[in-house]
Amino acid sequence: MTNWSEKKLSRNIARGDEKSFARVYDLYVNKLYKFVFLKTNSREAAEEIVQDVFMKFWKFALNNGKDIKSISAVLYKIARHLVIDYYRSSSVDKAFFQLEENILPDGIYGKDIAKDIDTEYDLKEVEQAISILPEQYQNIIIMKYIDDLTNKEIAEALDKEEGNIRVLAHRALIALKKIVLKN
Repeated sequence: MTNWSEKKLSRNIARGDEKSFARVYDLYVNKLYKFVFLKTNSREAAEEIVQDVFMKFWKFALNNGKDIKSISAVLYKIARHLVIDYYRSSSVDKAFFQLEENILPDGIYGKDIAKDIDTEYDLKEVEQAISILPEQYQNIIIMKYIDDLTNKEIAEALDKEEGNIRVLAHRALIALKKIVLKN
């Protein structure tokens, strides 16, 4: 999405335009679902959290009183906080989650992670490897290589400097490669 169209959508949403909100929903619902699902490994939790993300975004946009600089950064920041709340408020133990089979449809990934990891590894192994990474690396890998966000958008979503994201993305890829090659 271009900066101009994002600014226009942001402005329209702040004025209560439901069509602009629906456009944002259509653009981001699948990306946010993937992001949340990879964090929770639960269809139900991911669906509920994504629904809450958009409700909170709508309220935020209406109450903010000014244009949102990066819609994606705000959405991912809300999603990240809701996932944290999900783990805080439930007795869910992330270590005991098993990846569900055939949850994610084919072609779900944006950039081809296989160029950085040997193509012989299937997506399940990559998903499991991602789940082993520290949360910060998980967030960056998912946002950058699966959801195709820019370093700037990731930096805004994670409250970090853009240069720091480049370094962390590089380190996250190295850590991911080590896990995949080890298994």
